[in-house]
Parts: sequence; C-alpha cells; structure tokens
Amino acid sequence: MISSAALGGGIGERHWVLNAQVRPGYARTDTEHHLAEIAGQAGATGPGVGLMTAASVRDARSAADGGAQALVTAGTGVHGWAAAP
Repeated sequence: MISSAALGGGIGERHWVLNAQVRPGYARTDTEHHLAEIAGQAGATGPGVGLMTAASVRDARSAADGGAQALVTAGTGVHGWAAAP
C-alpha cells in the first residue's frame, strides 16, 4: 500500500485501513496516538493505516478495478485546509 496517512503512512504491507470521523475543528495534537487508540479499540492488529475526516463516513463509497480498491469520503460543508495550524 502507498499512503500519506497520519498513522502508517509510507509504502509497505498494511493489514487494515481506518478512516475515523472527527468533528470539524479537531484540535488534538497527538493524532498518531489517537488513531492507534481508535484502531486498537476496533480490534485492528498488525501494521495499518489511520486517517481522519470530518466528512460523514456513513456516506463513503467504494470501487474496485484491476486489483485496486478505493474507499472514498468527501465533504463540502467544512471549509479549511487540512494542513492549517
């Protein structure tokens, strides 16, 4: 897997992917720790990828083609940049 996720980003084998929904304005500074905590509570083991989104994860859509899979969330109601301080 190739990922730019906050937890487990990089290139390598991953056993799980977590896309955690957070409130707009999420302000914790221990993102990696928080994602690892959520993954552990969900029963995830081994190396994985953890992401966060303010978009509704209930509205996620998925697709697969040629062995590649995508699970996507998108939102237009929360304005701002992901990398903003």
